[in-house]
Amino acid sequence: MFTAFSLSLFLSLVIGYLGRRRRIGFWGLTFGSLLLTPIVGLILLLITDDVPQPEQYHHK
Repeated sequence: MFTAFSLSLFLSLVIGYLGRRRRIGFWGLTFGSLLLTPIVGLILLLITDDVPQPEQYHHK
C-alpha cells in the first residue's frame, strides 16, 4: 500500500513538473493528479494550453 501511494505521489510530481508552463501550472496538475489519478493528470496535461511566453528582447 505504501508503495502504491509513493508511486502515485512520484508520478503526480512528475506530471506537475512537466506542466509547469501550462495554464493550470505545476500545483494545479500535481493536486489534480493526486486527487483524481495520475492517468487523469496526464490527460489534463495533454489537453491544457501552453502559457504564452513573452518575446525575447533584442538588444542592438
